[in-house]
This record gives sequence, C-alpha cells and structure tokens, in this order.
Amino acid sequence: QHVAGVRPGINRLVVRPRLLNGLNSLSSSHIIRGTRVELKIAKGEKSVAVVDGKATPFENGELVLPYSKKKSQRIEISLKES
Repeated sequence: QHVAGVRPGINRLVVRPRLLNGLNSLSSSHIIRGTRVELKIAKGEKSVAVVDGKATPFENGELVLPYSKKKSQRIEISLKES
C-alpha cells in the first residue's frame, strides 16, 4: 500500500501516489473496508484524478475520499512529470 500511497484513515481514504524512478505507471488492487479498490497511477501532462469515471479534486499530490459503500471502486491518477 505504501508505494501506491494508499493510506486508510478512520473516516476517509487518502491516496498520495508516487512513481519510483524508472516507472511510468503502477496498478494495484486493495480491499479496504469491504470494497475492492482498483488503483491505476500513470505519468501524464497534468496531475488529475478520476474516481469511478468522475473527475475528483486532486490537490497538493493528495486525493481524499470518503469510504465507498460500493463493492468496488476504480481510481485513476495521472501525475504530472517533473
């Protein structure tokens, strides 16, 4: 979970992704509070996040979400190359 930046909290899920040198993308799957979270992180032209097909605020390198009540959740994050 640490490489993908997944940090479950008491009442929210925080994702602070980082790609290690040499990696262009990373995919992972996690079971968090009964929800399968599919996470895809990739380098891109700008930093953006999409959760279940909807653009979601991604500020200061951090995505903060309430816990999903669904059985699955898809998170896609594009990280601006530095």
